[in-house]
Amino acid sequence: MKWGKPDGIANNSTASISQARKAVEQLKMEACMDRIKVHVFFFYLFLCY
Repeated sequence: MKWGKPDGIANNSTASISQARKAVEQLKMEACMDRIKVHVFFFYLFLCY
């Protein structure tokens, strides 16, 4: 007899952890990106059109 969580719950838990790790990696990448300020962006658009 197995003790512990049923396989379905363990798989859901593993999927949730994997999804959370992917989200953290995405946030880390976005934090490193250079951001352009909104007013600079609109000024650039104004100059180009």
